[in-house]
Amino acid sequence: MKSNTALFLMFLFLTMYTGAAAQQQPQLSRDQVRETVQELSSSLLANYVFPEKATNASVLLHSGIDGGLYDKILDPNLLASTLFKELQPVLNDKHFRIVYNPALEKEVLSYNSRPVQLSADVQSEKNKNFYFRKIEILPGNVGFLEFNGFALPNKDFRRTLGFVMGYLANCEALIIDLRSNRGGNGKSSEEILSYFFERNTYIGRSYNRISDQWSSSYVKGYKSNRNSIHLNMPIYLLTGKNTYSAGEGFAYALQQQRDSKVVGTKTSGAAHLTRSFSLGNGFVGYIPYQRTENAKTGTDWEGTGVIPDVTTMENALIIAHNLILADKIAKTTGKEKDVFLWMINYNKSMLSSGKLTDTNLSCFTGRFAEFEITGKDGQLFFRDVNQKNTVPAVMVPIDQDFYQVKKDYQVRFESLKNGQYQDLRVYWSDGYSEKIERLHTLE
Repeated sequence: MKSNTALFLMFLFLTMYTGAAAQQQPQLSRDQVRETVQELSSSLLANYVFPEKATNASVLLHSGIDGGLYDKILDPNLLASTLFKELQPVLNDKHFRIVYNPALEKEVLSYNSRPVQLSADVQSEKNKNFYFRKIEILPGNVGFLEFNGFALPNKDFRRTLGFVMGYLANCEALIIDLRSNRGGNGKSSEEILSYFFERNTYIGRSYNRISDQWSSSYVKGYKSNRNSIHLNMPIYLLTGKNTYSAGEGFAYALQQQRDSKVVGTKTSGAAHLTRSFSLGNGFVGYIPYQRTENAKTGTDWEGTGVIPDVTTMENALIIAHNLILADKIAKTTGKEKDVFLWMINYNKSMLSSGKLTDTNLSCFTGRFAEFEITGKDGQLFFRDVNQKNTVPAVMVPIDQDFYQVKKDYQVRFESLKNGQYQDLRVYWSDGYSEKIERLHTLE
């Protein structure tokens, strides 16, 4: 028995050792290391968007080669991370990366030899609904659209985009959520932007390091779209640290050229267009090759990110919605104004986390006509006694004497006397309100 156990443990050890050895990364030779560093230097000089920085990076790399700095870094992943750490202070570019991935390098070489869109790519993005995640109409006829990327432009994408924009066409304002938008194809970004401009609009120019040329950038007007849909309503954009690359560019263009409001936190700060290049020996370099200058600002968002007009760490959607509703209130009167105010206060209740002290509960508790107010553990509860089987609803604070009751009522307490509120006013979502007095003798 002991003999069998010993044999099994030896077999297990050999299996684990063999498996671990098989998973070890291959070691590079000294010549391969130097070849890779040299190819990285050449690729930066030929392609990196800022020639001066590319020259400085090349000088640094050749100094390392001449000094034998990289000769003993034979682990490919360690070499990749070392080169990145050396160059990032020089380039200071969010898009620049170096990876060791032989399979990826083969794909890069294959793609660069035939840069065409494959049907498999189209189907993959179609299965993701071309990154459109959510579309709805919020109270107040405010549209909401969330998409987390920009697909490769094709007829299926354009048809889906037309349906999305058609659904939103009659909204009076629009909120676009870009907080999880990681970028993608710049051409499809331009196609989406075209729905928001009446005529062809100059938005700036771009410098391509590979071709060494400047080119002007325009957003086409909506009349160039097959659907001829023009979304000329006010636009609010939600952004955050995960808004990246083309997602930032989309927000930046609307903020600068359409005066759209950005709500949230600043974006990643990755403005430069990037391509992947083979560096040989299984290495791939992601090298930014194009930058833009906005027509209004003369710069882009590289390193700084898109700066919000309204900064908030959380609840950006609610805050943007309330900004739109407040603007509506300023332009309306009468019952419609009360309806918008009800919506704003309801949104405020969704941000609330406050409770009362138990000593304050008695100010509010009691009977007001058919409404019964009770309190426990710092929380007020509301019940319509005519609805016998209704469980008391939590009253969520909007303000010190103002509460939300589910989606049904808003209740404001009035006329504090002898330590108790004597009246309350109930507001309904249709703008109607009613004052109700406290019953001093309970029924």
